[in-house]
Amino acid sequence: KTIINIMSLVTFLVLFLAINVLMLLASPIYHNQNKIFLWYYKNIFQKVFKNLAYKHIITWIVPFFYCLLILSFGFIYYLKLAKTQNDKFSLINLTSFENYFFIPFLIISNVSLVFMCYKKSFKNISNKANFTKVNKYDNILYHPSTFCQTCQLVKPARSKHCSLCQKCIPDLDHHCIWINGCVSQSNIMLFDCLLLNNLFSLLYVSARSGLILKSLNAKFSGYYKNATNNQSDMVLTFKIVRKNLLTIFLLGFCFLMVMSWFVYTQIKLIIDGMTSNESDKWFVIHSLIYDGYIYKINEKYFIITEESKNDFSLKKFNSVNFYDNKIYTFDCVLQENRVESPEEIGNIYDKGSFIKNLKERWSL
Repeated sequence: KTIINIMSLVTFLVLFLAINVLMLLASPIYHNQNKIFLWYYKNIFQKVFKNLAYKHIITWIVPFFYCLLILSFGFIYYLKLAKTQNDKFSLINLTSFENYFFIPFLIISNVSLVFMCYKKSFKNISNKANFTKVNKYDNILYHPSTFCQTCQLVKPARSKHCSLCQKCIPDLDHHCIWINGCVSQSNIMLFDCLLLNNLFSLLYVSARSGLILKSLNAKFSGYYKNATNNQSDMVLTFKIVRKNLLTIFLLGFCFLMVMSWFVYTQIKLIIDGMTSNESDKWFVIHSLIYDGYIYKINEKYFIITEESKNDFSLKKFNSVNFYDNKIYTFDCVLQENRVESPEEIGNIYDKGSFIKNLKERWSL
């Protein structure tokens, strides 16, 4: 009965945190479209999540939920399923290696990687000794002598100011709420290991529980027909095993789909030789190219002003450096100078292959 109460409490906490995480992510976006989101946005999000006094606590809610979710797989298995295995009547039949080494290793390694990713995240960009590499400026996404308006420091190539960490982070991929820190130059290898470890763990959990569920009815029927006593206890055990196996399978499979998407997006970024931050920047540049705004003048790229585009004068341009507010004037710009396709602008950070980009990403 105590175990049931503990599991009920854990299930309640997981569901409560999951609902709040979803509401937290959705309310700033949909508060103008839904009354529930509007109430949450006004009474919870704005009063609590935007209150600096609660910031330190709030930022740990998602990592706590994430680690609790990982641990819940172990709790369900060891508290509800592992104890049902015995020599006379066993519906699961996991090996000793799985029970005492492999499953604990998956749980501990995943939680440990979350902690290590957080601990390895950048704390202070002013300490240049922490940098493992210095990137060249491509003069498209990144420009020399550009100052961060918040940090008042020169922005290194491939860096971005993180509004949550309140720092410019070198080689920033994104701020990950699951580790409460930025994924960047300092911890990108650990983050990739975390993704792969999660993917493999969820694949194992889904496949193993699914295969056991597939043969569960037939295995129980064989035990039940040959039993001479305690048949009611066998039925009760069967129901407990089936219910908890189904819970593990559904949780594992659903999160496997989500994790597969995360891994796919990171693999795509490695193939393209860019970070998540740069992918967003390239999307803006490509959109401007398709709309006919980007021109190549004197081996540099400029954005034609709306005025010059409308009157076909082709004289006034803005820099592709969005920190540069100057208007540049040219006299001999032709339509031939217009960039017709994104392929005309190269990505100097793309080394040409998945392996080379991965080595660059991991600073090997």
